[in-house]
Amino acid sequence: MGLMSKLDAVNEMLFNSGEQIVTSLTDSQNTDVNLAEFVLDQATLETQLRGMAVNRRPIKVTPSRTGPTGNNVKPISDAAKGRIELSPYTEKMTTGSLISAQLLTSISSPTVDIRVTAAPRRFGIESNGIDYNVLYNVTDNTDEWDTDTELTVSIVEYIEFKDLETSAQKGIAASASRQYQLFVQGDRDVDRLLAERAGILTAKGRAADANDKARNIFSSGDNAVKRAISKNSNSIYDPSRFRFWRHSS
Repeated sequence: MGLMSKLDAVNEMLFNSGEQIVTSLTDSQNTDVNLAEFVLDQATLETQLRGMAVNRRPIKVTPSRTGPTGNNVKPISDAAKGRIELSPYTEKMTTGSLISAQLLTSISSPTVDIRVTAAPRRFGIESNGIDYNVLYNVTDNTDEWDTDTELTVSIVEYIEFKDLETSAQKGIAASASRQYQLFVQGDRDVDRLLAERAGILTAKGRAADANDKARNIFSSGDNAVKRAISKNSNSIYDPSRFRFWRHSS
């Protein structure tokens, strides 16, 4: 959890636009506060859609024949098939917390000669504030998977502003301040100052995000990178492989 609250961020936005700061976000009659909070929420979502290390993680999943039931849930047709429910794997467990899911395991489609791609699909039912999302096979147009298969899925989940690290909060608040000022004031001189500040704070936020997860080229999920690293690290040093320039006097 960071040091900034949503109230702190909204007040920063109001202040940078020359408006009066407030003591609460609950005054529904204050249209400026409502607009600022909306802009902040959108900036928070847009930042996470672009990708952050802290809201993306791989999970191991196995299809199951148990799961949500209801009038809008079609029964599983094959005894050897099951669904992959993604909601239990999201840490926040709140409605709409899952942004995206990507299948990392390579699976060949039984219907077409291509690799299967997948995406989350919402069932449209809730229980105790939990949103039911399943992994959907986009290639074959089905949400049923072989039950004897363990899959690796990369999930991206939405993190509330208050739960982000301070450096990320500052970058988002700075970007939201710029957007809000353009909406309500449209002062180009102020925009140039806010744009410079937003650029610096956003860069710091991204650096801190990558550092927190120790994300670099050696820990990336790119198999091609891993193979290249492994090949080089296992090679034997052989001076004959290198070409040297000979200096002639």
